[in-house]
Amino acid sequence: MEKRFTIFDFFSEAFNTFSIMVICIAFTARFVGKDAGAISSLYSFGSDGIAVDTIVQFLLVSLVMEGSKVFWFSEKLLKHMTAFWRTVGMVLSVIPIITVFAGVFDWFPLNNLYAWCGFLTAFSSCFALSLLVIYIKTKLENKKIEKGFERYRKEHGLEEDDEQS
Repeated sequence: MEKRFTIFDFFSEAFNTFSIMVICIAFTARFVGKDAGAISSLYSFGSDGIAVDTIVQFLLVSLVMEGSKVFWFSEKLLKHMTAFWRTVGMVLSVIPIITVFAGVFDWFPLNNLYAWCGFLTAFSSCFALSLLVIYIKTKLENKKIEKGFERYRKEHGLEEDDEQS
């Protein structure tokens, strides 16, 4: 039986994203905040902390990105799209979402090539890391399921039938 996606799942996933974003901005503020404070509203306190406005903005962007994920992975809306293309769509939709938030909240100057390079580098690094984590998690889960199948086949005498066929 497939587990139904609930509003609690939505907020749980959004808060996971939010937590990771706040941790990342806290670390980067600590190391580049002094220099970036004049350029970006994200670092308005320099290396001394994160503004409440920034935290609320990150919460909003987390909710919007989770909404995007729900859209792209909805079986009802996009019935015939493969998981690969859903992932591509979701990843590509993050860039316009961030662009809108960056423009509205002055996260970084939209015409600053270095700011965009920094964003794309950070985004690509985080995306690659998350793909690695998903890959490792899937491998471990598949290994666990395969062991369960082996145990089930042995317990029910199906192992020998597979070898004879």
